Amino acid sequence: MSHFGYRGCGAGENIAWGSGSLGAPRSIFQAWMRSQGHRENILGPYEEIGIGLQTGSLEGYGGAHVWTEEFGSRNC
Repeated sequence: MSHFGYRGCGAGENIAWGSGSLGAPRSIFQAWMRSQGHRENILGPYEEIGIGLQTGSLEGYGGAHVWTEEFGSRNC
């Protein structure tokens, strides 16, 4: 995060993975919203967000979707 200018300011991260319907955007987002820490990141005081998706095989699960959300604030 410091590489992109988030020095000493707020930052957060959500990571999840699933395959089949459990890897779909709706399923992942619903799971994050049911988790207190992930929900706090989504609704938190951050100014910017980055979202990533990697598809492929993960630990023997073909068609896995790995989702990430990066949250940050440049102004403290």
